[in-house]
Amino acid sequence: MITANDLRSYIKDKEESMEAKVDRWLETMVFPNFKGDYSGFTVPEWITVGKLKEFLTERGFSVNSYSGYQGEFIYISLPPAQE
Repeated sequence: MITANDLRSYIKDKEESMEAKVDRWLETMVFPNFKGDYSGFTVPEWITVGKLKEFLTERGFSVNSYSGYQGEFIYISLPPAQE
């Protein structure tokens, strides 16, 4: 019998795999192409702009987003370093 806890486990596993995808995207697309504050990147097809913004904000990035007829973009900058 499938229960609500099974759904919770499924959602948690999906979130964890999404986190791994975001990590891989950061390593392969963002890090090598980062040009300075508010570098822009196209939002990958496998995630919504809102969810990507949430993941990046949780990781300490400053993030702005833009959605328009040309697509969805995320602009990433580094907040001031805390010493």
